[in-house]
Formats: sequence, structure tokens, C-alpha cells
Amino acid sequence: KISDLKTLNFGDASKPYIISFKATTEVENIDRQIIISPFLHFPIAENELTQTTRTYPIDMIYPTADNFYSSIKIPAGFKVSYMPEDFLMDNDLVKISLKYSIKDEILAVTGNYTFKKAVYKAGEYSTIRFFINNIVEKFNKNIVLEKI
Repeated sequence: KISDLKTLNFGDASKPYIISFKATTEVENIDRQIIISPFLHFPIAENELTQTTRTYPIDMIYPTADNFYSSIKIPAGFKVSYMPEDFLMDNDLVKISLKYSIKDEILAVTGNYTFKKAVYKAGEYSTIRFFINNIVEKFNKNIVLEKI
């Protein structure tokens, strides 16, 4: 269920376009565990760069950045049994960042990825493909809560 849906800066191309909402979703329960996908499957889920090599540029149309934030209330009687590690990669092609923190029974997950160029050279293909594989892997990892 999605509530409090807001969009900002839709008509102003000089500012980032923002979609903000609150959501509740069913979670996967396995025995005494709750499995949570912190970003509700919004990040890139599959790498569309499937060729092993490429002889023409990758056109991203424009430099792009996607930012995600989730605030997850840990239910009474549960603890975090698995949380992925923080991750940071920053170079002249991309920036990928994931950070997990717990404070007062709230698990906060912040993630962003930025493709810094509009067009990548054919020689950068395997590197960009590797970076997208990292995004798919890291941003779609689940968090596991376990009954105490």
C-alpha cells in the first residue's frame, strides 16, 4: 500500500525529479525470520548490458542519479540477524553508495548510484557492465530479522 505520494520538480528540468512516498508491504516470513527488501524492488533489478563486448558507445541520454531511502521499524520481539555491509565505489565513471544504520529500533538504509556521463565509450563497456552488476547485486540484497 502506497500513501503520501509526492512528486517534486516535475516541470523544472534544472532540478532533480523526486518521487517520495510511504509504503507498507507484505514481507516474507520463514519460520522465525522476516525477510525484507529495503527498497521494494525499485532499483535496477537486472543488468541489460548482456553482451560480453561492445563496439559502439553506451548512450545513457544524460548523466543520471537515483537515490533511495528506507526507514524500517524493527517489530517488537525481533532483532536484525543479517544486514548487508555498507558499500562505496566512487570514480570518474560512477558513484555507488549503500549505508545501513540502526537507531532506536529503526533500521535506515540509504543508497544511491550516479552515472556521471551521458555517453560512455565502447572501451568502457565492460567496466560499466561490472558497475551495473554491482548495483543489481548490492541494492537488491535482503535484510533478515529474527525472532528473539
